Amino acid sequence: MKRYAAEHTCRVFGCVWLVLAILATTARADLITVGYDAVAGTVTGTPFGLTVPLNTPINGYLTYDTSIPDSNVSGHIGDYAHTANGDFYADLMGTIISGSATPWVRIQSTYSEAFSFYDGPRTVGPEGGIMSVGGVPDEHVTVGFTVVANPMRGLIPDDSLPDPFPAYDFSPLKDPYTFSLNDGNGGGVLLRIESVTLVPEPATAVLACIALLMLGWYARRRRRI
Repeated sequence: MKRYAAEHTCRVFGCVWLVLAILATTARADLITVGYDAVAGTVTGTPFGLTVPLNTPINGYLTYDTSIPDSNVSGHIGDYAHTANGDFYADLMGTIISGSATPWVRIQSTYSEAFSFYDGPRTVGPEGGIMSVGGVPDEHVTVGFTVVANPMRGLIPDDSLPDPFPAYDFSPLKDPYTFSLNDGNGGGVLLRIESVTLVPEPATAVLACIALLMLGWYARRRRRI
């Protein structure tokens, strides 16, 4: 009886893992979401109508799509104009600043290994779409994020969109970066990053939960046999 139960359990697990493998191959692995925790390092005016003290916590994420084609033929610089799937989110004192889903991302792999993410209008260079503040579209709002590393570190080997996001060091005097939110009316915040995390896509998180539930069920079943 126990032998039959063990064989049956193996068959069940084999079938379930096959289904999980199929689901994993169909998940959107090309979407890279980077979460961040930051504070207000420099404040100009009253950004988004808020009085923002220095060191005010700001957290959120940005998303880019590695399936977007490169529109730059130089071979050393990659330009990726998103028509969908890109995203940005920032929580500033309860005010939510969200992206247009159509940001512009640039990768530079020579001289300096740079990653740049822009959304909203720009005077010079490619631009994103219309961002929102508190769910209301605002054509003046912009976000700009650029981080640079010494090419000797090899964080960006070519001009393709990195997967995973490079392991930049945002500590003081390490990899230089700029991260700014501007309302287009004289108010802005320069963010100082404290940490970044790679956020799993929902499909990946669901698969992980299923795996944990399976392990718990199996352990409970073994105690009963």
